[in-house]
Amino acid sequence: VNDPSLDDIRAALNPTYTAEDVRSLDRNAGLLARDLFGRRYLPGFVGLNNLNKTDYVNATVQALAHVRP
Repeated sequence: VNDPSLDDIRAALNPTYTAEDVRSLDRNAGLLARDLFGRRYLPGFVGLNNLNKTDYVNATVQALAHVRP
């Protein structure tokens, strides 16, 4: 299927980063960004898939990811 509306899904399934993208994450370490809902997050962290009974582990990891070092 070649549909441009699926490009964001393709990018999520096979992300590619340039060396400059990675360097910019390192330069901005500790700087919080905002998502579409206005919630702050630390760039570089991604969500976890819920695999049946792992939701408590996912919640714990997500909470720890938002604690400043």
